Amino acid sequence: MQWKAMIDLIEPHYPKSSAKGSHSSHSLATMLRIHLLQHWYDHSDPAKEDALIEVPTMPRLAGFGMISNGIPDKTTILAFWHLLG
Repeated sequence: MQWKAMIDLIEPHYPKSSAKGSHSSHSLATMLRIHLLQHWYDHSDPAKEDALIEVPTMPRLAGFGMISNGIPDKTTILAFWHLLG
């Protein structure tokens, strides 16, 4: 996959983190990986959130080192989907 080309296309539209924390603190590359995993595994937003927590390989595939509290919730995953739309 040409990750850089996809990231370069989306990056101008991806919200930057603010001091108030109102935007995603997750990198664009991580959110893109989560989005693609969601489609490849046919997960809904809540199912993808659960898989990131419960399936040991999912966080690594998404770009997380270990399971942590930093995993995006279903609302963050949905917001990214809307951004791509």
